[in-house]
Amino acid sequence: TGRASPPLAPTARSPSASRSPKRSEQAHDHVRIPALETRDLDLFAVGELPAALTNLFAADDLTTARELARAVFQRAAHLTAAHLAAFLRRKASPDASKPVVITADGSTFWKTKAVSFEQTLVERLSSLSDIPPFRIVCVDEAPMVGAAVAACMG
Repeated sequence: TGRASPPLAPTARSPSASRSPKRSEQAHDHVRIPALETRDLDLFAVGELPAALTNLFAADDLTTARELARAVFQRAAHLTAAHLAAFLRRKASPDASKPVVITADGSTFWKTKAVSFEQTLVERLSSLSDIPPFRIVCVDEAPMVGAAVAACMG
């Protein structure tokens, strides 16, 4: 599931970095940040990422970087809620006793530690007065089940 990230390595310095810095310039070694997957950013946001990324930041900057990472997940959850609100407004059932069932598939929705996608969606959608009743469910192997149903139908 997880790919090993390449080790951190200095990048080539620019030609201007080889000369001595002027007062307004400072020579900096640039560090290449390894490619990150969603899971890596989530672990970083909650302070569980190994030192390879954490050591790139001073203590104050580390706190800010983690706050930014959490904000990325929060924003994603809010955008997901906005998309689902638009969908629910169009797909309301005429029978209010039958809620719209939303199948949420994927580890970002169900396993993100930085933000609870499910809780955020339920809170955001429930705060809107024009949203019909809904349920969010997880169906194990939903893509496979959907493919099997499609194969049986056609």
